[in-house]
Amino acid sequence: MTGAPKIIKELREAEKLGRLYGQSHGSHMGLEASEELMENMSDGRTKVFNEGGEERKFDIESTQYDGLSGDELVDEKELLFQATSDFALYLDIHGRITRINRAGLDFLGFSEDEIIGQFFWKMHGIFSKRDIFKYRKAFKNTIKGNLTKDFLSELHGKSGRKHIMNFSTFLIKENKKLKCVLVVGKDITREKKTENKMHEVGEKYRDLFENANDLIQSVRSDGSFLYVNRAWKRILGYNQDEISNLSLRDIIHPESREHYMKLFKRLMSGEIIENIEVSFVTKDDRKIFVEGSVTCQFENGEAVSTRGIFHDITKRKKMEERLQESEEKFRALYESATDAIMLLDENGFFDCNAATLKIFDLPSMNRFISKHPHDLSPPKQPDGKESLAAFNEHIATAFEKGFDYFEWTHKCADGTIFPATILLNHMKLKDRDILQAVVRDITEQKKSEDELKKKINELERYKNATVGRELRIIELKKKIKQFEKEKAESWRNENE
Repeated sequence: MTGAPKIIKELREAEKLGRLYGQSHGSHMGLEASEELMENMSDGRTKVFNEGGEERKFDIESTQYDGLSGDELVDEKELLFQATSDFALYLDIHGRITRINRAGLDFLGFSEDEIIGQFFWKMHGIFSKRDIFKYRKAFKNTIKGNLTKDFLSELHGKSGRKHIMNFSTFLIKENKKLKCVLVVGKDITREKKTENKMHEVGEKYRDLFENANDLIQSVRSDGSFLYVNRAWKRILGYNQDEISNLSLRDIIHPESREHYMKLFKRLMSGEIIENIEVSFVTKDDRKIFVEGSVTCQFENGEAVSTRGIFHDITKRKKMEERLQESEEKFRALYESATDAIMLLDENGFFDCNAATLKIFDLPSMNRFISKHPHDLSPPKQPDGKESLAAFNEHIATAFEKGFDYFEWTHKCADGTIFPATILLNHMKLKDRDILQAVVRDITEQKKSEDELKKKINELERYKNATVGRELRIIELKKKIKQFEKEKAESWRNENE
């Protein structure tokens, strides 16, 4: 509870007119309660010391009304005392209850006869037993002039119902002498329950933030950190003691610093910015990529801080970079290849490289993809099959087996026929079944093969001619040898 209860403010207004308080309210100068009395206050003590030191018996009626009499406005003071919705009671200097207002009786459910004249620390059914020591300490401090504010405790009703009360104490004097102590309690049960629920919610959110895998940060308008969660410290490599010496500029990577600081200024001006991607730098100078959202908190229309929730996308960015690098390499190979490379699905062609346009003598890719594969072939293949039916068979084979390799006769845009080899490969492209066709013009190869066949035929004829002559020479040599042999035998026979 902040500030004095309404009844006290109203009673103080009355004080200004000399109706209730003495001129030195709040001071313990001139108190009639001795230190001995304060030290020896007990449950059974029922005597009060007068100025001459003589004892007089405690008089409930005297104590009950002396503090409230003295002018003609008693009824108005009583109205203020009774009309307030706050719990209020008067205690004499011994701690005995002398008055209680209607709100107090409503809170407790007791009658005045059950309460008036009781020592408050004996009212265990009303005041929380575990707080009795604190109650008595606060009461003693009040009598010494040290008033109590915001003393929280439970107040129990006769039915057992509990109220959470915020108590304050006030001295009541007359002619600079202590008359009694006013105790005012404000029922904050509902507020406390709400506060507890908010605290529970806050703890749940704090637990959620602390255990989140995302980086969560709250940054003041000057760039210093108000809060960072456990994941933030773990990923960036800082401990809690180092956070207070960091600023936003310290964790933003130099290449993102200018961009992010501009975003920060826009946020502080009230602009809403979503899907922020930025690079942070860790304590050991590693670069990490994060993406997330940042919101701005305002107080009295002025931006005081921002809260950012970021997801570490470093692995994803590196994979994207590698993928982009691979795609660039593939695209470079794709475009620089001398073979025609084209992509097709069940609907026909949808992409090709530059060599395709050159081989088929087409002006643009749009012109190429407007054609069906059989449009790039003569009606029939050299084996007599219809080109459309034959190509569909090869496509079915490639989808079934994963690939197909065959020779084919193609036709250019100008009608020129040329032989080619085709390699069909089945692959997935973003969950779509496609075929990659690699077409190689083998016109020169066919020419070389024809030339080679001619040469082989010529060699075969030469071989045949050469071999026949050699055989005749061999046969003639055999005949000569045979003749020479026969002549030699004949000569020997004649000479014998």
